[in-house]
Amino acid sequence: MNSFDLSSPEFHSIRYKVYSDLRQKEPVYWYDKMNTWLIMKHDDIMPLLKSDLLSTDYLIHEKINNTPKPLDPNIDYISQTIKQWMIYNDAPTHTRLRKYMNSVFSKEHITGVKPVINQIVKEKISNTDLSKSFDFVSNFAHPVPAQILSQMIGLDVISLDKFIAWSDAIADFMQDFVVSPTPNKTIAKETVKDLYDMKNAFKTAIEESKNGSKQNLLGDLVSGLGNGDDQINEDELVLQLIHLIFGGHKIPQFVMGNYIHCLLKNKEILDLILNNENPPIFPIVEEVMRYESPIQFITRHAKEDIVIRGKKIKKGDSVFLMLASANRDEDKFDAPEKFNPFRTRGRHVSFGGGIHTCIGASLVNTELKEIFEQLFKGVNSIKAEYDLENPIWTNNATFHGIKEQSLLLA
Repeated sequence: MNSFDLSSPEFHSIRYKVYSDLRQKEPVYWYDKMNTWLIMKHDDIMPLLKSDLLSTDYLIHEKINNTPKPLDPNIDYISQTIKQWMIYNDAPTHTRLRKYMNSVFSKEHITGVKPVINQIVKEKISNTDLSKSFDFVSNFAHPVPAQILSQMIGLDVISLDKFIAWSDAIADFMQDFVVSPTPNKTIAKETVKDLYDMKNAFKTAIEESKNGSKQNLLGDLVSGLGNGDDQINEDELVLQLIHLIFGGHKIPQFVMGNYIHCLLKNKEILDLILNNENPPIFPIVEEVMRYESPIQFITRHAKEDIVIRGKKIKKGDSVFLMLASANRDEDKFDAPEKFNPFRTRGRHVSFGGGIHTCIGASLVNTELKEIFEQLFKGVNSIKAEYDLENPIWTNNATFHGIKEQSLLLA
């Protein structure tokens, strides 16, 4: 294999060629730059996601063990925070936390948030001068999911700018934490300030929620504290909510920008959206999740020695499950390099799988469908005023989305 760097800006232009080459030539690949195995094929990734062979909780231990001692207090504080997120825990802790948080992601709760989404999008559209070109990312894709999540949780008393800044700070730290051999002290120092702010804000909101009558996700979660065998305490709830800010904002943001980009690159699909009273919004969301995966890979560690395609992955080894590669696997998808919302074979793995399947997957799908249904009403044309062939992508190895996206709607 030719040398490549997952973290370099140049990688955006070659990523899918690299993924394809690895799937064909070395689908289980030792990647020296990050001291990890890259697992490229759908049929290898899905069983691993559903098995008990890999762990999510070792990442924090590995990074802390690699960090020079004495340990920076900011890095220690963040590691103590994120290691209590459900995503970085295996059973039984993960089971207990997920069961509790799942209670507010029921179909009833998600249906109930639709009017909130519609109102936010309508207000955003009315406050945007669509007769002039505007940046879709900064005007819609970045703030709208944050505003929806803020109101849904019950943090609408916090300024939207602060809410977004918190989410961005966590994303910056997690990007560095995942791909760097050791965490960056400067990034950690800035993130700690935001973590303190988030914890204080959530604790205040929880206290207010105990005595309030507002109906929101936070109120439902607080009302269940201390009830039943799956109970969690208030501090654990605060930490899960911090993770929810991060995941519930960033994934919709990236998918929204990627969605518009894919439409503009595929005029026949764009025409179908704009000239149809009942446009196929959701099938396009699904295909965007496959074609331009918002999360390129997820990290795990081997709990025991594993042999895959003749390669021995040793106990404790880091493993990157390359979801974006699995989503373009020739053995699972017909013409995977073609954008086709109406494909009949294959299903994307962008939400992961097994016990760590994205808890907010249904909410994200509902949210995106409602946002685009509102956005496309009365729109006859969408013109790109950015370089469609060379867009500016986020400089992030893990997360994949358009960074700037100037549009003109008519």
